[in-house]
Amino acid sequence: MKSNSAKEKSSKSSFSAEEALGRLRWTTVVLFVIVELGGILAVLIHSWSGAFNAGVVLIDILIYTVVVVALFSAAYLYTRGIWRRVYLTEKRLISISRISTDAVFSVDLDFTITGWSRGAELMTGYSEAEALGQSIAIILPDDFLERDEGALEEFVVRGMVDRYRTLRRRKNGDVFHAELSASRLTTPEGELIGFITVMRDITDQVGLEGELRERIDTEQALLNASSELAVLLDSDGKIEAINETGARSLGVGRPIDAIGLKMQDLLPRDIARERVETVVEIIRKGKPGAFKGDFKGRHYDHTVYPVLNEQGDLVRLAVFVKDVTECVERQERLMGSEEKYRELFESSTDGIMLVDSRGVIAQCNQALAEMLGRQTDDIVDRPADDITPPDWRAVDRDVLENQLLKAGRSDVYTKEFFRGDGTRVPVSVRSWAVSEEGSPVGFWTLVSDISERRKYENFIHETIVRMEEAYDRLSEMDRLKTEFVGMVTHELRAPLATIESSLSALRVIETNGSTAERQELREILERGVKRLSQLIEDLLDVTRIESGQLKLDAVPDDICELARKVASAYRPRFAEKGLDLTVEVPNGKCIGLYDPGRIEQVLTNLVDNALKFTSKGGVTIIVDGRPNRIFVSVSDTGRGVEVSEQSQIFEKFYTSQVKGDKRGTGLGLAICKGIVENCGGSIWVESTREEGSRFTFDLPAEEVSPGAARH
Repeated sequence: MKSNSAKEKSSKSSFSAEEALGRLRWTTVVLFVIVELGGILAVLIHSWSGAFNAGVVLIDILIYTVVVVALFSAAYLYTRGIWRRVYLTEKRLISISRISTDAVFSVDLDFTITGWSRGAELMTGYSEAEALGQSIAIILPDDFLERDEGALEEFVVRGMVDRYRTLRRRKNGDVFHAELSASRLTTPEGELIGFITVMRDITDQVGLEGELRERIDTEQALLNASSELAVLLDSDGKIEAINETGARSLGVGRPIDAIGLKMQDLLPRDIARERVETVVEIIRKGKPGAFKGDFKGRHYDHTVYPVLNEQGDLVRLAVFVKDVTECVERQERLMGSEEKYRELFESSTDGIMLVDSRGVIAQCNQALAEMLGRQTDDIVDRPADDITPPDWRAVDRDVLENQLLKAGRSDVYTKEFFRGDGTRVPVSVRSWAVSEEGSPVGFWTLVSDISERRKYENFIHETIVRMEEAYDRLSEMDRLKTEFVGMVTHELRAPLATIESSLSALRVIETNGSTAERQELREILERGVKRLSQLIEDLLDVTRIESGQLKLDAVPDDICELARKVASAYRPRFAEKGLDLTVEVPNGKCIGLYDPGRIEQVLTNLVDNALKFTSKGGVTIIVDGRPNRIFVSVSDTGRGVEVSEQSQIFEKFYTSQVKGDKRGTGLGLAICKGIVENCGGSIWVESTREEGSRFTFDLPAEEVSPGAARH
C-alpha cells in the first residue's frame, strides 16, 4: 500500500513537457474568458453609472477585447516557446536514456525515484513500474553510509560527483561494482528540486583490474623474495621490473620509482661504460654470461641472461647481481690465516671444497655436504667428476685451462652437481689456484646453491615466452582483420561494379534497346543488389551473435519438410552442374523446437557450400530423429576439409588456406554455429581429404516419428 501511494504521489506531482503544453492551452483559454468577462462587466457597470450609450459601450468592449487578445496571445506564444524547448529537451533525454546501456535515474529531495531508464532496469532488475515512487535505498547495500561517506561530503561541497566507484545492489540481492556520476537538478530560478545520477556496471572491469594487480604483485613478490639484485631490462636498457634490493642498491627508493629509467644512468659514468661493454659482448655471443665488478667499495658477481628473437635481436635482458663482498673477504682471510680459515671453512653457509692437482676432492665443508645431500666422507677422496654431470665436465676443463692455470682464479660461472639421490642441483662456483713454488697444486672452490634463483629465472623466462606468444596471437588477429577488410572490400566492390555497369548499359539501351535486353540488365541489377544485401546481413548477424542480441522465435516445426523445401530450391542449380541432390528423412514428421527461418538459413548455407566445393557425385541431406534430439547432416563427395582446418573452420573471418579454393568472407559457418548454439544445439564437421565432407548439427526434438525412407 505504501509503495502504491508513493507511486500515485510521484505521478501526480510530476508531468511531462507534452502534458504541460496541453495544460497551458486550457489555462490560457480559461484565464482569457475570466478576464474578458470581467472587463465587459466593468464597462457595463461604468456605463450604467452615467449616460448609457450603446455605441460607445460596444466600441469600449471591442477595444478591450482586442487588447486582451493581443496580451494573452503574446503571453501564450512566449510561454509555449519555452515549454516547447523543454519538451524537445525532455524527448532527447528520454531517447538517450532508452538506448544507453548505462543506468540513468533521478530522485526528488526525499530521495524518492522519479525517473528510471531502460539501462537502470537491465542493470538492477527493477522495472520502471517497480522503481518509480520507491526510495533510492532499494539499490543501496547495507553499509552504504560507511562506504560512501566521503562521496556524500564531496557532493555537499561541489554539488556533483564524477566517476565515483562504489557498490550497489540488484533486485535479487547481488551486490555489484558501480561507477557513479551525479549532479543537482534545479529550476531556472535556481531552486533545488532533486538529483540525477548516471550509473555504470564495472564489475567485469574491476575483476580484470584485480587479476592484473594480483599478477603484478605476484611478480614483484617473487622479485623481492630474492636477496640478490634482480632487474629486467627491455631492448633499450630501460628497467621493466626490479626488486627492493636492487632499488635500494641503485639509490632510487621504491621499485616503482625505477621503472622506465635507464640502468646505465643510475651508475657512475666510468662503471656504466665498463658494464655496457661487457654486457654487449655477452649479447653478441647470445648466451648467458657472468662477470665480476666493484661498486662503492663492494664486490659483486653479475649474471646476464639475454633473450633474443628468431632474427637474433635482443628482446629482454635479465640481470642478477649478487653482493659477494663477504665471500671475497672471507676467501682473502682464508688464504692469509690457517686458524681463521678453519673457522670460516666450517661456518660458511656456502659450500667450499679443495680439489688437488689430480682432480680429487681433498676437503669439503659441511655446507657443501648438506647442499648435495651427502655425508662429508662420501665426498672427500672422490674425483670431482663423480659429482659433476657429464654435460658440465667440458665447462670445468675450459675454466681450468683458460682461467685457473693462466690467471690463478676463475670468474663466477654456473653449473650443476649431482645430489646423493641422483637429482641435480644448480650452483654458482668460483675457484682459486693454490700454488707452491710457482706451480698449482690444488684449487679452492666456493659453491653457492642457486636453486631458488634458477626457479626465479625460469619464471621470468616463462613470462617472457608467454608475452611473446601473446604478441604472436595479437599479430595473427591483426592479420585476420586485414584479410577480412580486404575480402569485404572485394565482396562490396564486385556487386557495386556490376550495378554500376548495368545502370550505364541500361541508360544506353533505354530508348533503343529491346525488352529482352532491358530485362536481362534488370536481372543483373537484382542479383548485384541481393549479393550486396546478403553480405550486409551476414555482417549484422555476426554482430548480433557476438553481442547476444540475435533474436530467435523458437516454435515446433517439421525439420523434414524444411529439408525438402531447401532441396527443392537447389535442385535446378545442382542439375546445371550435373550433380545429384538426395534427401533422406524419416517417415512421418520430425518436430523440433527451433526458429524455422534461421535453421533454413543454416541448411541453405551448408547446401550452398557443398554445391560450391563438389565437382562430381552429389550431395545428400539426412534427417535422423531420435528420442530427444534431431540430427541434420549435409554430406558431399567434394574435395573435403583439411584436418588442420577442421578446428578453425567455424571461426569468424576464417577462410580456406588451400591454394585454388574459392575464398569467401569467412562468415557463413560462423553464423551457422551461432544460430545452432542459440537454438540449443551444436554443429561439427567430419571429413577426409578427397573423399568428401559431412557437416552435422543437432536440435532439441519435441516429437519424433520412427522409421526411415529415401525421397
